[in-house]
Amino acid sequence: MHLSPLKPLLLLLLSGAFLHAQNPKVYEDYNALLAQKQTVATQPSVYVNKKYGYQMAVPPWLDLQNTGDERVAGGLLPRVSGIQNAVAVKASDKREFPDFNAYIDFVYGANEAGKPMKMSPNMTWEGGQEVSGAAHPTYEVFIKARNLIYHCRFVLMETPKAYLLIDLWATESTYFQNLDRFKEFLAGVKPLAP
Repeated sequence: MHLSPLKPLLLLLLSGAFLHAQNPKVYEDYNALLAQKQTVATQPSVYVNKKYGYQMAVPPWLDLQNTGDERVAGGLLPRVSGIQNAVAVKASDKREFPDFNAYIDFVYGANEAGKPMKMSPNMTWEGGQEVSGAAHPTYEVFIKARNLIYHCRFVLMETPKAYLLIDLWATESTYFQNLDRFKEFLAGVKPLAP
């Protein structure tokens, strides 16, 4: 009977500990984030890239990868039918393009079916279409690389310092099965305030 007054306090302390555990740890160093994800994969994390002006929430299911390029952050999705698809944020310095429309043209608009892609000449553009109703310019595209056709989703975003390509690379058989995870990943990518 003497424990009953402690029950509300215990619940309050436990709920506070739970809420504290759900607060994401913020990383400005991608390599430190990679090291943390290898040891504590379920802790919510946020990568903040001040150079390119964005933040990226890292879902616990994302197998974060070392891309070897400071402009690219991302990883692999859980396997679907034995296949792992990839998501990434790819940053381009704003000074490389006259404006956002020029960047959109570089990534999407200037490509021709059956010809090398403007942004990746070692890959062939097979076609694409704009996805209507999206908050940012969004495209469903098909790309041929290493003799395989990839079904991709490209979302373009502007930050104060960069233009971002947030993408999903999938096979035709896994694209729609991974689209919800991509949307979850995309929701965690946000420009930093200037």
